[in-house]
Amino acid sequence: SPHVNPAARLEAATKQFGAMFLLSDEFVAQLSPRNRKLCRRIDSVILVGKASATNLWTWDMWLGPHQTQGSKGVHALSPLNKLNPPGTDDGSQFGRRSLARISEPNTPSTEPAEPPMSAKIYVDTFSTAFTAYLNGEWKNSEKILRRCLELVPDDGPAIALLAVMEKHNFAAPVDWAGFRQLTEK
Repeated sequence: SPHVNPAARLEAATKQFGAMFLLSDEFVAQLSPRNRKLCRRIDSVILVGKASATNLWTWDMWLGPHQTQGSKGVHALSPLNKLNPPGTDDGSQFGRRSLARISEPNTPSTEPAEPPMSAKIYVDTFSTAFTAYLNGEWKNSEKILRRCLELVPDDGPAIALLAVMEKHNFAAPVDWAGFRQLTEK
């Protein structure tokens, strides 16, 4: 099947992006509108063995701290679960946490909290950085991605994009067309 090799490449690339799931445009297009909203575009690459670019997406799981997955809890699934899920601007459904404490999952905050950083705001900020990356504005993308990592230090896609740009000293190659070759199988 023509889908086996690309699927294997995506599965192998999850390690490079620090993501549980990597999805292609074709897969994301088949999702329900509700599930599509949970996807975040994280890169555009040419997979080994392919001639054209593939957009890579990850699925950010918004389960909330009241649900668990194994002994590590839901936060083992997505670092963005430390933020409020999309559509909950005040965070009241999942409990408030100050930004200084988002790295401590399921820890109630007794101190006066800053307004919570919603996951939607984080994803929108990442998207701005990603657009700058695609447009070859790598210095601007770097600045925004570093701000993202201040908020969610273990966001694999942000770390991966910074690593790609750092190899080029945060200057897009002269022939940059908004995608790159994925170098590992």
